[in-house]
Amino acid sequence: MLTEAPTSLRIAEVVLRTSRYDPMRAWYAAVLGIDPYYEHVPPMAAQGRAAHEDGEPSWASRSRLCFFRLLLDHPYMQVIALFDVPAAGLADPVGPGLHHMQLRDASLVAMAVRYRRLKFLGIEPFRSVDHGPSLSFYYQDPDRNVVEISASNHMSVEGYLAALASPAFKRDPSGRNVDADGVTALICALAEKP
Repeated sequence: MLTEAPTSLRIAEVVLRTSRYDPMRAWYAAVLGIDPYYEHVPPMAAQGRAAHEDGEPSWASRSRLCFFRLLLDHPYMQVIALFDVPAAGLADPVGPGLHHMQLRDASLVAMAVRYRRLKFLGIEPFRSVDHGPSLSFYYQDPDRNVVEISASNHMSVEGYLAALASPAFKRDPSGRNVDADGVTALICALAEKP
């Protein structure tokens, strides 16, 4: 009989299937600022032929796939993965499935630096929102999946939790739209002050 108390689960992987593997790989490498830590690109001859010992097709061994590691805190890891599925269509933005994924930057300054780097690469948010507890920039990847990049508006966990519990946030968790260029300029200006 096991007596170990259960621990909290953590998100380990977000896996996206795509029929546009190359542009998706390039987009995530640019947004995340890292290359995949693992990528499988089978030789053309292997595509469609690989099988397990029991004769069942080995889908992964004959498909392109890659994994971007965001965090390694053994035994936990956070990964965004892309699986090349040529028959996959574009995501239906109003149908069932993934609504969006959120990635968190360490600070508003880090988020502002990322925003400027991505804008230089031609990747811009379609929406920018000050939610109160956090600031969020919403992007769409080449398959139209929504990727939210956010940072806390507060220096401490206590301040963040207080903002989440505030009457203003409870009344309107959507927050207010902001100008990404303007708020980024303000963040950078404040960071440069002594």
